[in-house]
Amino acid sequence: MFSSGCSIIHPENIGISRFEWNHYSKEKRISLKYHYNAISKDIDSKCSSITADAIESNCLKVKFTDGSVLYPPFFLNWQKYIPVDFVICNGQCKKLVISHMKLRDLQTKLTVCFIDHILYLDPNYRDLNNKYGSLRLYYTPLWITGLTYDKICSQGIVRLNNVSISVQKFIK
Repeated sequence: MFSSGCSIIHPENIGISRFEWNHYSKEKRISLKYHYNAISKDIDSKCSSITADAIESNCLKVKFTDGSVLYPPFFLNWQKYIPVDFVICNGQCKKLVISHMKLRDLQTKLTVCFIDHILYLDPNYRDLNNKYGSLRLYYTPLWITGLTYDKICSQGIVRLNNVSISVQKFIK
């Protein structure tokens, strides 16, 4: 664990096992804390509510199926998860709880942002260039009727592995 202001942040929150964390130098830990704080603050500001106007025109219905993810505290083996679907609006981020297929108490959090018509998935707190997501899906007109991306992988906290992601414009 490490402290950040008044709160304590666990290494697992940034996709690092405690074993790995304990082997980092003090400088590396400070750098990771800085990146985590900077990225978290920015994402949290976008997790606020969205206006009714935004919902009318700029939202997506997204569904994750198939594939596997890594779970804390060890982040060692990819494991199956319960499929997740949600609606996200342009300018918004969401933190989704991803539950293990069989062990429902085993969970991880996947952050998803939809900013400037780019769907960002699974941020990497070690790299400010990937603060919204280690994977980017750029708008395509095919989203209007629906498009499924197969065998998607990411390099963030959750490390999506061979996941199918369906994206469709949300119509109220």
